Amino acid sequence: MHDVLRFWLQRGVDGFRIDVAHTLMKDPQLRDNLPNPDAALNQWDPQHPEFTSQLHVDDRMHPDLHGVLRELRAVVEEYGGDRITIGEIEAMGWEQWARYFGADADELHLPFAFKLIETPWTAEDLRATIEALEAALPADAWPILALGNHDRPRLASRLGPAQARVAAMLLLTLRGTPTLYYGDELGMLDQAVPRARQRDHFGFTTGGVSRDRIRTPMPWTGGPNGGYAPADAPDLWLPVWEHHRTHNVEAQLADPASMLSLYRRLIELRQSSAALRDGSYETHPASDARCLVFVRAEGASASSSR
Repeated sequence: MHDVLRFWLQRGVDGFRIDVAHTLMKDPQLRDNLPNPDAALNQWDPQHPEFTSQLHVDDRMHPDLHGVLRELRAVVEEYGGDRITIGEIEAMGWEQWARYFGADADELHLPFAFKLIETPWTAEDLRATIEALEAALPADAWPILALGNHDRPRLASRLGPAQARVAAMLLLTLRGTPTLYYGDELGMLDQAVPRARQRDHFGFTTGGVSRDRIRTPMPWTGGPNGGYAPADAPDLWLPVWEHHRTHNVEAQLADPASMLSLYRRLIELRQSSAALRDGSYETHPASDARCLVFVRAEGASASSSR
């Protein structure tokens, strides 16, 4: 695997996103997980019910994992520059999450802070989560943030169109590298996918839930297939979003009040502000249960060029 990394690094890639980085190593004795006596479905993550029936002690977060991440980081560091490692890890407690930076900042550059996705959408809960994230960050570490991804119901489906706009403002003004799931900048909603058109194998297992509804193609125009591909609709990998004729990139670029225009203005604001790019974060005393208020200040952050 080290040579696989080198193969691509020699070709100039900027780095790697490591899928489910917290499960790279398993119990060396291949023991089964223990039953979970308090199994409950995760309302934020459409997992197969069998997943929560186990205590995942032997297939995730094994102690050997951190040595492997240090090895992968060392290979990337051989090539210098701004090469990075991004880790997809499940939502977990902030102290556990912070370990993926490494005891000596020698593991992942950017482990995803997905617990933010699973935070109830209230000012009070968001304040507590963000403050806990900031408190858990190791010295000189830098978070990577997301409010949506390919495994969770889409942002506008979870929060509604109006609050999805508020979510855009939050994500692009917090301290950390913001990551957008494609289509969220258009306000895309989950799209029902007939079983005959489904691709996600989870949806074909007994009791499983398909995540295909979260993964339908990006609508670029109001034309056939949303401008995504010229194939006949049944030959597409997944169906096109049913609202693509009115909610697409082309239409939203022409509308200054659209979701896409809002995202573009926020990105321009972030790029033009040193405080927003890499400044400090502090909750403002005016913050309360009704409204999250925070201050971003230039020059006071243990910042990163990332």
